[in-house]
Amino acid sequence: MSTPRYRVSILMLVIAMMIAWTPGAFAAEEDPRDTIYPAVDLGGREITVAMWWDYWPNSDSAEPTPADADFTEGRLEMYKSMRRIEEKYNVKIRPKNVPYAEIGAALTTAYLAGEPLADIVYLHGNEMIIASVNKRVLPVSAYAVSDKLDINSAEAIYTRRAPVGGDVFSFNGSGLVNSAVTMGYNKTITDALGLGDPLELYLAGEWTWDKFLEIAKAATKDLNGDGVFDQFGYVGFAPEMFTSFLYSNGAYVWDFDDASTGLDKPEAARALDWIAQLNYEHKIMKNAAEPWNDMARVSWQEGDVAFWEFQTYTAPEAPLPFDWHVISHPKGPDNTGEYLGDISTLADGYCIPMYVKDPEIVYQIWEDLNDAVHGRSLEEKLEVAWDQMYMRYPTVEDAERQVDISTNHSRPNNNGAIGLTWLDVIDKLFGGENSAAAVIESLMPQWQTQIDAFYNPPSN
Repeated sequence: MSTPRYRVSILMLVIAMMIAWTPGAFAAEEDPRDTIYPAVDLGGREITVAMWWDYWPNSDSAEPTPADADFTEGRLEMYKSMRRIEEKYNVKIRPKNVPYAEIGAALTTAYLAGEPLADIVYLHGNEMIIASVNKRVLPVSAYAVSDKLDINSAEAIYTRRAPVGGDVFSFNGSGLVNSAVTMGYNKTITDALGLGDPLELYLAGEWTWDKFLEIAKAATKDLNGDGVFDQFGYVGFAPEMFTSFLYSNGAYVWDFDDASTGLDKPEAARALDWIAQLNYEHKIMKNAAEPWNDMARVSWQEGDVAFWEFQTYTAPEAPLPFDWHVISHPKGPDNTGEYLGDISTLADGYCIPMYVKDPEIVYQIWEDLNDAVHGRSLEEKLEVAWDQMYMRYPTVEDAERQVDISTNHSRPNNNGAIGLTWLDVIDKLFGGENSAAAVIESLMPQWQTQIDAFYNPPSN
């Protein structure tokens, strides 16, 4: 026997009335972020973020719309997150644009005046090292005290940056890991040579200087017969090229725990000699005339080079018409350990300067603001990282390999923190007139003076 329709209607009405009379039945769902990051009324305080590019919206900004020329869903989400934070904490978010070349000095000037440059400051690696060692920024342990914070979680590799002198001073805001200078290779070119796949050699522990040179020399060709090379074995940007091959031979520039340089060691001289020989003897370099030209970082995209220095941001968003992959630099003869990358962004990140008021609350606001990454599982963070940057890689495996090399098999590039550049070395070495040992000997007094000055700065 079927149930009369009016009985069903009455029953549904009764249920609806019971729900309506239930206390809290239509209360807003609790935001789990409010448990991790409890609200604090800061009375209209401005939270300033200093960096050298326009990233965060200003409190005075209008909501982005699809009609805006620079509209993206990401910018809209950032805007909504900013408004949520401003209401929750009764604050205003104020970005502060400071030029790249001036931000380190600006931080120091503010520190010497007994005030912070901003509540949060983004510094590149060299300036972060200087500020950290000289205690111009707070260690993360001074303000990230709650065990509920993402930076204290097991997945904090995507938040916490690497230590400087034993303490961590910086944190990330985008969910991307440190990006080492690895080596990219054009598989389309190397496959045609038939001398072995660099990735297979790398995974087998057989990726060496000798094998690299064999393939690079074979790749350097005059394809159209006009007497000029139009395919090359290698393109290298000098600052990254020198440091990467030093590390790959077990050498180093200087160490935080040792106020002396490692450039006077035999393995360093052999690495520098070998780099110079790539140019003047083996003639495999596409940019031999201008190894310090920044275009070397992206010219590999033209498809005429077998090997190059690689970082995540140098990969194009659009697919390339050739097959390419990412590995580490080959091991030199003096390296008896593992492959090592040059991680120039090891300390890059956000920091909280000395003299910031309520740094615990400032950092809590920062994590709460970056809710697209913080508070999520490692798998969710990987998805965010992939959507933001790692989708540029040819395969997921290449992106994961970059993460592994950056995280587990790299040394910090701290050369710039002591004012060391490779320009003098290039000028003296690349012509083949001088040995690396002679060049190092001539520059050692200058380098040691710079290291001594770093560890013994003027009184603040």
